[in-house]
Amino acid sequence: MDASYATFKRDQVEQAIAIASGINPQHEPKRFDALRIELKRLLDRDRRQEQETPRGRPVRRAFHGEGPPGRGIDVLYSGYEAFALLIALRLMRGGLTQARAVDFLRDLRAPLAGFHYETLRQDPHDLRPDVDPGDLENLIRIGALIREPEDLAHLTALAGEHAEAFDVSSPEKKPVSGNICRSLDDLCHRLRWASHEGHALIVVELVNAAHQLAHHLKRIEPRPRGRR
Repeated sequence: MDASYATFKRDQVEQAIAIASGINPQHEPKRFDALRIELKRLLDRDRRQEQETPRGRPVRRAFHGEGPPGRGIDVLYSGYEAFALLIALRLMRGGLTQARAVDFLRDLRAPLAGFHYETLRQDPHDLRPDVDPGDLENLIRIGALIREPEDLAHLTALAGEHAEAFDVSSPEKKPVSGNICRSLDDLCHRLRWASHEGHALIVVELVNAAHQLAHHLKRIEPRPRGRR
């Protein structure tokens, strides 16, 4: 199953994000419940802001696809939408408020979704030909597939209420964001700029996070309807 195209039920998303966050859902129920509450609040805020969008204006969504399904139908999430929820949690750990994290990821949806798709198109075996298949799977599972700093990519956001999306022109006319640093030079440039402007910068790694979450999403079976 290709996690960039597949859809997942909410319980699969919650469990995969928990594992990627270092939480064992079976053995740490209190921590897992707390994380589930955080995810619910993010999803509720995204829906609430969507409902408050004036009629006639385009609806922007951070974690949802189309509008809510009918009663009795499960909401399904794409691999990217699960990834965006994970990134939102990490931005909040860095100090962004829930509201700013949702707005920020709404603004970044097109370029971040494109980055996520491109990242998962890369075969881990091609990225790490030096690692045996069994060891490779373990590296993906723990979020350590990419080792060299120059091969990583990072999402940057100004801390506090200053967090905003920075647009960058692209010769290929693809959605590109100045918040996504694809090299160490890009990241250092953003750090220098933030320091010069007197801002704190939140930095979230993206490549290992995308592969790790996709790995767990593919391996978690959906819970039968009606069971917690």
